[in-house]
Amino acid sequence: VEEGVSLEVALDRICQQTSQRLEPWLRRQPHRTPQARLTEAAHIRNQFLCDAGLGGLARWLRAAGFEAQWQPHIEDDNLIEQAQRLDAILLTTDSLLMERRLLRDGIIPALWLPPTLTLAEQMTQVMRELQLTPRSPRCMACGGSLIRGDKEALRDRIPPRTYTWLNEFFVCE
Repeated sequence: VEEGVSLEVALDRICQQTSQRLEPWLRRQPHRTPQARLTEAAHIRNQFLCDAGLGGLARWLRAAGFEAQWQPHIEDDNLIEQAQRLDAILLTTDSLLMERRLLRDGIIPALWLPPTLTLAEQMTQVMRELQLTPRSPRCMACGGSLIRGDKEALRDRIPPRTYTWLNEFFVCE
């Protein structure tokens, strides 16, 4: 960011420069927009791979019923390799990663999320951009199926205040 330039102006300039760089690529693509192809891929694949900075998003995608993987210290090369092997949609906050050929050319579908977004904003953007609707929730920790648990049997695992006001509990299979 240049000295004396507001963040808004700097971000606007970055958006304009990115649009200009993408223009030749967009002209070479079939009539479907990159956004349409990404949305289509999301509905076919339903599996996401989150970069190292998106662990919270991976957890909430699982809660929304989607398969989402995350490794805290994964290198970019390994992340791309894994996304290709798993046939997953890559979610990232790394703009330089998006410039790699496999992502830039849409060979591996990917969605860039601004790093300044809160977790709720990230989730909102992913759901909106990919036109996803929530499904049956999965375990936020591992993505496993959830089954209804007996409140009394789970008493030792439930915080006391939560135990008093909730009656329905689920555990990972």
